[in-house]
Formats: sequence, structure tokens, C-alpha cells
Amino acid sequence: MMTGAGRFNTYLLLVALLCSGCKTAEERRNDKAIASFRLHLETNQGGRDSTAVIEIAGAQLSVNNSPFLDETSVTNAAVVDTRDGGFAMQVQYDRHGTLVLDSVTTEYRGRHVAIFTQFGPGKLEQKRWLGAPYIGSSLTRGVLLFTPNATREEAEEVVRGLNNVAKRFKKKNAP
Repeated sequence: MMTGAGRFNTYLLLVALLCSGCKTAEERRNDKAIASFRLHLETNQGGRDSTAVIEIAGAQLSVNNSPFLDETSVTNAAVVDTRDGGFAMQVQYDRHGTLVLDSVTTEYRGRHVAIFTQFGPGKLEQKRWLGAPYIGSSLTRGVLLFTPNATREEAEEVVRGLNNVAKRFKKKNAP
């Protein structure tokens, strides 16, 4: 009689170990989420073919078509609460991104940085300009903090996608 109970406990232990690594459909969907995150510099209107006029929150802005920084330099992203009860997005850059962000925000103080993103579970289904924060001072610590033109759920989806992309790049670049 004791051998049957011991075998049952072994099977139960195996099932418990196998299921502890199981993910729900929602967790699998979140793991597949990806996002692009491109920073474009505001330019003077007219004259150049490499600029575009965009609209963010009802305001028009002329920006360079080529981003000066993208998601490959992101190490971490988060949605953070603000003092007024709202939320903001905080994006941390690696060494390269920090140097580029410092250089651009020092040289082009007084302009805007237009932030473009594409995001979605497994595909980049949604495209939008998230914001255009004003460059009031140099960003020397590699952290970009801004209030996105998005719902909290959309911001969390972008952050989830950015963090997944950052993990993939970290894994790919690991020695």
C-alpha cells in the first residue's frame, strides 16, 4: 500500500514542478510585446527634404525624419506616478544612449525632441507620436522623463515592449 502512495506523491511532485514554469496566455502575450522608440530632433521649417511636419496634441512641429536615438540603446523603461496624480514615462539609456542624449540636449537646448513609437503584441500594430518634450537643460544622466500623449494602458504596453526589446539586445550583446 505504501508504494502506491509514494508513486502518487512522485507524480504529484512532477506535475507541480512542470506547472510552476507554465505561463498564462496573458503572460505569453506580454513576453511577445515589442516596441520601437525613436527620438527625432525639431528642425526649422522648410527647405530640407529630410524633414516632416507632424502633429502632437494639436500642435504642429517640424522634425528631422532620421532619429538620433532609438530603442537599441534603451536599458530600462517604466511608467511612474507623478505628484499631481498622473503618470509619466521614464526611459533609461545605456552608455552610448547617454552620450548621444547628453550631446544632443546640450547642443540643441531650446528645441523639442519628438518621440515616435510603434508597439503591439508580437507586431508593431500601433504607431504614434508620444510627445515632444522641450529641451530645457542637458540630460546628462541618460534618463528621459516625459508625459506621454497616451493612456496609462498604452504607456504600459510601450514600456513592456521596450523592456522586452532591451532584454533581447542585452542577451544578444552578452559575451
